[in-house]
Amino acid sequence: QAARKSFEHFFQGPEAKLRPDVISYSTMITSVLKKMSYEGLKEARKFYEEMKYQRRISPDNGLVDIILKGVIVSGQNDSLLAADVRFVAGVLRDAEKLEWGEGQLERRKRAVQTIMTGRMAGTWKEESDLYGLTSVDAYEDQLFKKHGWNKVDSGFRLWGADLRRGSSRRPERDDFLQSKGWNNVDSGFRII
Repeated sequence: QAARKSFEHFFQGPEAKLRPDVISYSTMITSVLKKMSYEGLKEARKFYEEMKYQRRISPDNGLVDIILKGVIVSGQNDSLLAADVRFVAGVLRDAEKLEWGEGQLERRKRAVQTIMTGRMAGTWKEESDLYGLTSVDAYEDQLFKKHGWNKVDSGFRLWGADLRRGSSRRPERDDFLQSKGWNNVDSGFRII
């Protein structure tokens, strides 16, 4: 609360005495993200948008890290909204314009991807595709790739449906399952 009042006193309104910079906004965003709540994330988004669109201040690597860490922590504790997903996608898009050490940005993207695919899979896929943040190979672990483990198909199909992308054919019946009469098992489980 005190940080917000100081920020408003020095940087906003008719009596503003100074011009804020990326460090000023980083300080405020850090302050509101410490709440580790939906409200804190909402305020951080508001400050970030004000910084970029009203003040025309670009983020730096430190601010990107602050925001990504805040979103990851919030994503582990609370549900994220579609607006949060769009916010993170925009921050990652801005991060691509910055200079990073080899593999640093990719590690950050993988960390965000882990949270987003668990909590907001559909919205994250839409936003990341829209902004070109992911590709099929973007998040493959190199060790898995080396051994061909990223391409493993367990053969497991939910409710007998072939859920592979682009598949429109009816699934084949498994001879073993057929011999046991298990191809048409109705578990009684229903999704409401």
